[in-house]
Amino acid sequence: MLLRKLTPSDYHILHAIENIVDGIAAMRGEHTEVLL
Repeated sequence: MLLRKLTPSDYHILHAIENIVDGIAAMRGEHTEVLL
């Protein structure tokens, strides 16, 4: 498996979807794991 460092663009994308992931977790309950 080839691993590479995250680029600034990668971090921007992850930050942009952070609220979506938090919202899904809030709707499903505290014992929910949300995977990207």
